[in-house]
Amino acid sequence: MREEVEKASNTLSTSKKRALELIAGLEQDWNTDAGKKAMENVNTDWTSDVDKYIVTLDKLAEILSTAETEYTKIENEANNISFPDYDV
Repeated sequence: MREEVEKASNTLSTSKKRALELIAGLEQDWNTDAGKKAMENVNTDWTSDVDKYIVTLDKLAEILSTAETEYTKIENEANNISFPDYDV
């Protein structure tokens, strides 16, 4: 699961960068009044919201990594428990 979360974070980050590149290209090409008006609607602070999701996914991946490590430690300890043989 951690790997899937990391992949989602990376994909979101890459998509954000690509969207910014595409928007920058449109901004250069759309020189009309209508084009400028359209760019005003696009040039909002949407990237800060995307960044929050990226940070959240990264933190979740970190938490899952810690959980994996701790689970492995506990599992190893449990496997090393030995019980004495009792004659019944």
